[in-house]
Amino acid sequence: MKKWAGILCLTGALALSFAVFIACSGGGKTEGNKSEGDKTDSDKTYKISVTDDAEFKDYYDVALSAQESKVGETVTVTVEDKFGFLDPTVYFNGTACTEGAADGEFTFAMPSSDVTLTLEFGIDDVEENNGMKWGLTPPLTAGSGQIVEFTVTFGTTYVSNSTYATSAGELGMTYIRLLSTNEEVFPPKAVYRIRPIETGAPYASAVGATIIINCANVSKGTTKLIFLDKQNIRAITYNLTVE
Repeated sequence: MKKWAGILCLTGALALSFAVFIACSGGGKTEGNKSEGDKTDSDKTYKISVTDDAEFKDYYDVALSAQESKVGETVTVTVEDKFGFLDPTVYFNGTACTEGAADGEFTFAMPSSDVTLTLEFGIDDVEENNGMKWGLTPPLTAGSGQIVEFTVTFGTTYVSNSTYATSAGELGMTYIRLLSTNEEVFPPKAVYRIRPIETGAPYASAVGATIIINCANVSKGTTKLIFLDKQNIRAITYNLTVE
């Protein structure tokens, strides 16, 4: 009987040793192989996306220092104003970013969630840009039915005299656009035509432009006009009051 008792004790000891070995070597996760659910906030990375401004998306570029980041890390957002008239503010998940040292630079500390960046723009006063400036800007009277002409001169940097057919059947300048920040006061239909002020023959270039405005289509109030030269990547603005 003592012999069998000794064998049973030895077998139990071996089983216990094997169980301890399994628990130590295979039963737990090592620090280097954490699953996503086991990571702490400081381990995780979160994604960053940008929602473009619908009105001005063609006139700026956005660059990020990272497409994803860990909690607490500083992310830099750079907004390049391509035409020189935008004054940007950047928000991360609705909170304003901190302005950086350089123009158009913003920073924020990564939170413990994905981030959506949104942009908001003010419009700078730009009277002259690379030689381009306003010429004639006579007053506009709402509902008068008058046809009024504004002019812009291009300086020594001319614009191609390329034209396109407008919805009104007139010819517009291919590389020129006119925007209004308040379309209730100055809607797109207020502009009848943008006509080139031509150089001498063969009329390949324009030294300026005439904006033909129908006052029947404007309303009383204030707006800012933005005149864009898309060929030479420049813009000027004008604070307009319609009486």
